[in-house]
Amino acid sequence: MSKLKAFRLFCLCFAAASAGALAHGPHVHGTGELHVAIEDDKLSIELHGPLENLLGFEHPPRTDSQRAAVKAMTAKLDRPETLFKLPPAASCRAGPTRVDSPLDGATAPSKSVEATHGDDDDDHADLTATFAFVCANIGKLDSIEVTVFGAFPGTRVLKAEIIGPRGQSAANLSADRRVIRF
Repeated sequence: MSKLKAFRLFCLCFAAASAGALAHGPHVHGTGELHVAIEDDKLSIELHGPLENLLGFEHPPRTDSQRAAVKAMTAKLDRPETLFKLPPAASCRAGPTRVDSPLDGATAPSKSVEATHGDDDDDHADLTATFAFVCANIGKLDSIEVTVFGAFPGTRVLKAEIIGPRGQSAANLSADRRVIRF
């Protein structure tokens, strides 16, 4: 399969995942997924994982402190340049963030097939955030420092899948190993 066909397939998977048609890996607290794709002058990053990793809970916020945590999480996700450090020479500009989550606004999650896990009564809610960057000098994009671990300490491991100009790769990222190199 050519690199271009592989990339298009990966982008199609991104779109399907956003629509809820593609199942992600198992719901494991502390672990998430990171999908990275580079094409032309665009960098796309998808972060997926349990809300527990980002908030410390997966139920509807019940206290002022929990409602504040949801707002703080949203504010962090809306600033992708603080979650992903890109080389300045690449001149990348972040676009809007898209967040798919069972949280309705900052107050209550809605139960859905995707938001529940198994037949138990506990909610196991996942979040998917999609980030887009446009880079004026994409050839200088030789690495990404993933700083999600500092912003969301409940995230201990990110299983990364990368598709770029040099093909496909995968890596397990952590606070100690947080740089993706192309």
